[in-house]
Amino acid sequence: MRPRSTSPRACSLRRWRSPRRPRFPRPREAAPSRVRGRRRRRRGRGRGVPTRSGASGEATSSFLRFRSSRRDYNPPVSSSIDSLFGGDLDHESRLRLENELRRAIEQAVPDGIAAADATGRQIYVNPALCEMLGWSAEELVGAMPPYVYWPQAEIPRIQAAFEQTIRGESPPNGYGLSFQRRSGEQFHVRVRIGAMELPGGVAAFLAAVTDIDAQHRAEEALRRSERIYRAIGESMDYGIWICDADGRNTYASQSFLDLVGITQQECSEFGWGEVLHPDDAEGTIAAWKECARTGAFWEREHRFKGVDGEWHSVLARGVPIRDEREEIVCWAGINLDIQALKDAERAVRESDRRKSEFIAVLAHELRNPLAPLQSAIELLEEDRSEAVVDRSLEVMRRQVAHMTRLVDDLLEVNRMSRGTIELRRELVDLRDVIQAAVESVSGGVKRQDHVLSIDVAPGAMVMDADPVRVTQAISNVLDNAVKYTPKGGAITLHAEREADELVIRVVDDGIGVEPEELDAMFDMFTQLEVGAGSARAGLGIGLSLVREIVALHGGQISARSEGRGRGLELELRFPASDRDVAAPSSDAASAQTRRALLVVDDNRDAADMLAVLLERHGHDIETVYDGRAALERLRTGRFDAALVDLGMPGLDGFEVAQAARGDASIGDVKLIALTGWGREEDRDRSREAGFDGHVVKPPKVKELFALLETLSARTPE
Repeated sequence: MRPRSTSPRACSLRRWRSPRRPRFPRPREAAPSRVRGRRRRRRGRGRGVPTRSGASGEATSSFLRFRSSRRDYNPPVSSSIDSLFGGDLDHESRLRLENELRRAIEQAVPDGIAAADATGRQIYVNPALCEMLGWSAEELVGAMPPYVYWPQAEIPRIQAAFEQTIRGESPPNGYGLSFQRRSGEQFHVRVRIGAMELPGGVAAFLAAVTDIDAQHRAEEALRRSERIYRAIGESMDYGIWICDADGRNTYASQSFLDLVGITQQECSEFGWGEVLHPDDAEGTIAAWKECARTGAFWEREHRFKGVDGEWHSVLARGVPIRDEREEIVCWAGINLDIQALKDAERAVRESDRRKSEFIAVLAHELRNPLAPLQSAIELLEEDRSEAVVDRSLEVMRRQVAHMTRLVDDLLEVNRMSRGTIELRRELVDLRDVIQAAVESVSGGVKRQDHVLSIDVAPGAMVMDADPVRVTQAISNVLDNAVKYTPKGGAITLHAEREADELVIRVVDDGIGVEPEELDAMFDMFTQLEVGAGSARAGLGIGLSLVREIVALHGGQISARSEGRGRGLELELRFPASDRDVAAPSSDAASAQTRRALLVVDDNRDAADMLAVLLERHGHDIETVYDGRAALERLRTGRFDAALVDLGMPGLDGFEVAQAARGDASIGDVKLIALTGWGREEDRDRSREAGFDGHVVKPPKVKELFALLETLSARTPE
């Protein structure tokens, strides 16, 4: 059912508001006029042909003026027929040929064409438009706007297009709009609108409709793809760039622009060369231009100045993009900021250098105690006088302690690198810890003639900590002061409580450290330069271990120095505890109970010397040198405890313990692992094998006796 028509109006286009129908502009009523058309005769003469024209728009092509988006144009239909078939055609033949020509044009034109009169009534649609929309010509011709193929949301835009056409302001490429098919599917079209005018105003409208939906979808897919690839490029740490065939930059990703602090405009052409390192700029630009000329693969490392003011090493790579004729149309590539890799590479090289130096120092440090030990042994072989023996024992004791500490430091390096340092916390008085630390360095203080002052503030100084580890940390700090303070120097240790923290400050008047080197002091294998002619001592891991121990306790360490020759202050802060330290339990039986002990070690010297030492303390000792002999003696003898080396060939210590625990004839003998392995996982493994205790070589007699007392006091499970 067609919409009813509206009354004609003057040449103005009113807005279409639903449900009211739009009113198309219509020319003023004009009186019929007679216009003479000229028809060229074969001999060049013609005569006038009268025609009639009115407001309905039924006029010849010579009278109507067609305003299109491109130019004003009078369709020369009749003259075209004459030029094709000659001028001697009667009226009926001409009309028939004109209809045939129009029909051929309709079939040849792929675009949809629609015409409407001044009121907006659709007066013509071609088959292509019907096929495009899905409605027949009978359904479309005679309809009034808004037409069924206009989506509701598009009506304001279509209205604006007609108004713009009436003003003669149509864009050359027409209007991008959306139409609706009969199925309800909306699709994109390009519409070019022309207005046919009479002298009094618009007589009709003509629209050419091109289905650009596939093109629009392809363009949208391309834009979406570009956005995706741009987003991918911006999300990466390296910059993406595009240059034209001559090597001039046309695009640089934001990640690169942010790195160097320039805009796309500043980067364009060869502007990126302005942020190259002066030593790299000329060579890089010249190499890039030559690469663009030859079409070779581009790869070069150079430096750009970053927004942080630092020079960043960048690895640039690029490839030419060629067309089907193998001609370069553009270049594409990346700029990879490899500064972090360069820094890491330098750090690895520095670490390797420090490790190599550490090994050399370790070899030196291990050889140092051997010389006095060898001398003491040779001296004892020649002279057994009391004075010589006492002096030799003092030297040997000191050098063995030094070697033991070196080995312990090596074990600590392994624990730190694996993050396996564990704490055995208990409530401890900081004064006791400081006293133990001072005792450990007293020998070095005495040899260097240093003056060590201890100042501990009054009041509670309790901490929940591993006393062994805290003693180790304070000892390392004091030992550092002893090493790097010239002979006869002064060292002060001050301890106090500040709020919820216990603070230990160790100050010396030694060689000092430059302020920029303070942080490096705590790096592994780092040693201070003592100066020409002075030897460095230690392995360079002491302060690294201190930092690790303090951090494990939830504390902090800091260093201050005013420079070389101005001394150094190290400050350790530990969390304080408000709880009280339990009083030590009194042990009346301080004397050692006589015990029957079995010593098992494939190292005969180690086994025999330990046996002699234990015998001198009143114990009954037997010694065997392999695991099978140990099991045989445990079955036939009666022992209170067995000290078993773990790393024996054949039947090792773990297997001895497992076999003993599975043999009822052996009874409840205490098994103590004697080994050079002191990691926590080593202790766990020995415990799982059936050992009651774990002692790290070389064993300290007091600790060994204390362990025996503890194990004897336990009630068998």
